[in-house]
Amino acid sequence: MGGRRGGGDPNGHGIAILINQFPTPPTQFPNALLYRITFDPVTGVATLDPSGGTVVGSRALGFRISARGNFLALGYGASRALLSIYQINVTNFVLTPLGLRT
Repeated sequence: MGGRRGGGDPNGHGIAILINQFPTPPTQFPNALLYRITFDPVTGVATLDPSGGTVVGSRALGFRISARGNFLALGYGASRALLSIYQINVTNFVLTPLGLRT
């Protein structure tokens, strides 16, 4: 497994983790996987990502949640750097894709 990057929601509703994970059988570049863990705001109970993680591309490079917790940026790419931006719902940590920059 490659490097791991993660960040917590400053609003306290979840965390996101971006990792490199080689598929089976292994390929030249690992998959960049995004995992989300959410927290119930009343009980604090954690819920693991029901999808088991989302492949966003190849070779995870960077990760950042904005200071107010309303945007998430993911950097990845095997042959060139790509940047995906997501809007974060500040009440339940649902991610909505906004676009891809090359």
